[in-house]
Amino acid sequence: MWWEKPRIYSIGLAFNPVIGSARASGRYDTRLSNKIKLITLGVEGKYYHRDIAPSLFSRLGLGYTRLNTGGNIDDIDGYHVYVGAGWEFDVKGVGIALEMAFRQSRLEQGVVVNSITPSLGVHFYR
Repeated sequence: MWWEKPRIYSIGLAFNPVIGSARASGRYDTRLSNKIKLITLGVEGKYYHRDIAPSLFSRLGLGYTRLNTGGNIDDIDGYHVYVGAGWEFDVKGVGIALEMAFRQSRLEQGVVVNSITPSLGVHFYR
């Protein structure tokens, strides 16, 4: 659910499941599987830097995170911060947005998950 002023700014709720591999260090080496599922739910804001380049945008977010470790410890909860930047191409009224982002999740038991995620967005404008 998003509210948007097209190609100016937007704010909304974001849900992201991230499934991937993990490398654990320290006391978590033997307690995490090498496959994890990171579920995030939060609020994000997107801003187009029209004074620099009309298609350049940045995105900031904050929200709740749950890590399913796939190992021998239970799911771990916490919060995350999200920082992304990208470029949106206009193709006949359809926006194709390429974005690269960094998310840091701080979870229970002192677990910190750093993730870099590329994404592709499709936006329909009138």
